Order: sequence, then C-alpha cells, then structure tokens
Amino acid sequence: MRAWLLGARGARNAALLILWAVCVGAPAVLLAQSQSSNMRGLEQRFGLRASITASFASAFVQERLDPQRGQTVDRLSQAEILKAVAPLGRYLDNVVTLAGAGTYVVDSSGMVIASNGSGHASSHALRAIDHALASAAAHANEGSLSSRGHEESWFASRPIAGTPWRVVITAPSRLLFEAVRGPARWVPWTLFVGFGLLGLAALAMFDRLIASRQRLTTLNRELDRVARIDSLTEIHNRRHLEEALRAALGAARRHSSNLALLIVDIDHFKQFNDSHGHLAGDRALCHVAARLADSLRVEDVLGRWGGEEFIIVLPGADAERAAMVAERLRTHIASSSLELPGEGSSALTVTIGVSCWSGQDAEDLVNQADTALYAGKADGRNLVRLYRDDAAAVGEVQADDIARIGGNGRTSL
Repeated sequence: MRAWLLGARGARNAALLILWAVCVGAPAVLLAQSQSSNMRGLEQRFGLRASITASFASAFVQERLDPQRGQTVDRLSQAEILKAVAPLGRYLDNVVTLAGAGTYVVDSSGMVIASNGSGHASSHALRAIDHALASAAAHANEGSLSSRGHEESWFASRPIAGTPWRVVITAPSRLLFEAVRGPARWVPWTLFVGFGLLGLAALAMFDRLIASRQRLTTLNRELDRVARIDSLTEIHNRRHLEEALRAALGAARRHSSNLALLIVDIDHFKQFNDSHGHLAGDRALCHVAARLADSLRVEDVLGRWGGEEFIIVLPGADAERAAMVAERLRTHIASSSLELPGEGSSALTVTIGVSCWSGQDAEDLVNQADTALYAGKADGRNLVRLYRDDAAAVGEVQADDIARIGGNGRTSL
C-alpha cells in the first residue's frame, strides 16, 4: 500500500483512495446510526410494554375491588392483595416471552405480589430475588444492569395507576437486542466490508489497468524511437530521414520556401577501418555524428543514411546558406581529432555534396547531392560541392555544372 501511494502515480492513487474512503465511510456512518436507532427503538418498545402492562394491571385491580364495600388497595390485607392479583400472574406470563425474562408487580415495600412463571406470586422482596434489579428499579425507570450471574439485562419500571405498586420488567440484553447486537448485527457489516474490499480491489485493478496502459504507451513510444534512431551513432536512421525529407518537401511546396540537402561522407573510411579495426571505425562514425549534431539548428534534420554516409536536411536554406553550412561542418570536423585508445589521436575529413530543391522529388534531390558528393571525391576529397542544374542537359550532369565551395584553399561561392 505504501509503495502504491508513494509511486509515480501517488497523487492520483491518493485521490482515488480518498474517494473510496468517502464512498465507504458514508454508508458506514449511516449503518452505525441505523444500528443505534434500532437500539433506541427496542428500548422504547420495551418501555412501552411496561407501560401497557401497568395500565392493564391498574384496570384489572380496580375491576376486582368493590367500591360499594369501600374496598381500596390501601385497605386490603396482604392476603387479600395476593388473592386480588393472583389471576394477574397468568397475564404476566405473556408480557415478556424471552427466555430468562421476568415481570414483577411490586408493592410499596418492595414485596413481589405477582410475577410471571410458576406460582405467579412470592412472599419474597424483589431485593431478595434480584438485588441489582431492585436497586436499579428504585432509582430509574429503565436502563441496563448486571444481574444475577453477571449477565447484562435491561429493565423498565412503571407505576400502576391508583395503587402504590409498580410493574418491573427485565430481560437479558443478549436476547432483547439480539437483532441489533447479536450475531445478526455482523451481517450488514460483513456485507459492508465485503463491498468495501471489492471497491478497493476495483481501485487496485483500475490503477493497474492505467499503469499497464501507461507502460504500453511508453513502450510504444520507445519502440517508435528505437525504430527511428541509429543504434550506433544515436542519431536518426534512414527511415526517419526519408519521412522527414518528404515532410520538408511538402512544407516547401506549400509555402514556396527553400530547402537544401547535404550528403556527408567520411573520407577514406574503408582504409581507416582496415587500419585501426572495426571498433575504431565505430568510434569514427560516432565522432563525426556528434560533431555534425553540434553545428546544426534545432529545425535541421541529421541522420545516418548508411555506412559512412550522413544526410542533413536544411529547411529554408538556399544554395548560399547551404554551402556556408556545409563548409562550416567540413572545417569543424577537419579541425577536431579522434582519440583512439592506445593509438593517440587521428584526424578525419569529410566530403560534402549539396543539392537545393527546385521542384524535384526526394529521390532526385538525394541523387543530385550524391552526384555532387562524388564530384568532390573525384576532385580530391575534404571538399564541399554544390550541384547546379541550370546548364545541364536532362539526365546528364556536365563537369562545369559542379561548383566548388571552399576547401583546401580553393575558390568559394
């Protein structure tokens, strides 16, 4: 859970957990309030039963007295009282039907004059029968008490109108409140906890689903990046160059803007590779790629075309601008040295062919730069050559159509 909260998705996970807590906490509060309300309802119904029993006992006793003979409760002897209320005991048997419950009619001295169960009367004081119940009933109308055997009980005491007597009803709390505090009380809580755990599991699954989608998106992006990056030089590969060139040509057509393309080839790379080994050749490729990347604009596109050849797409560059960039790149590489472990430093040079867009397609643009590149190699390498087609026949390039742009002290554009 701690790792789930403190991960990269911690803020979102915390928000989901808070939402889950609110959704689960609100029903929990309502459930607790409902159980408390049910408890109070049971207490009130128990007290109402005591009040009804007291009213019935009052009517019962008054019916059995003869007012014409001047009979009143306070003038009856103990024997007459017991005789008068004896049938009341049979009614009390039905007042509280719970096992272990008791119903007593108690006189002013605390003697039991009628009760449920066998005998329906007792010559004992209520204190002798149940000391805790007698003490509780003497000080309160209802409440809980620890009765005989230290079992918690609930009692209700009500006066009998027209008499100095009281009705005292008691019942074991575990039976009276069984629907609320007994085993049944765990059913809604069990369901509640179950739904809460299901909600938490759903949040965890939702988080894992989101995380899986994010990982998949990241992997797709990485795969796309790997598919467009040359693994050795870590610059763009040929696939990306072809797409970037088509996009640049489309933009140039839409906006009637300039576009230039440079092909850069490392001079005598095969001899360098054979002399110093393939690892040194790889270092040379990475060295040239890094020097080229350092000298370009953000909008320029550099990539490895294949072998020791690199292509650079220069959006918005005309012939003069492209020639200046190519010469700067050639000079930058020629002035830097490649450090080879155990062999010291080695100098590298490049030959660059430049072509400018004038309505041709991508393949022709590359072929024209390639033609200029091979003209530079034929002229001695470490040169920049710009392809010009203003005087060339269709499908043919004349020697004087290749203009020299700097290099080795030769004339520049």
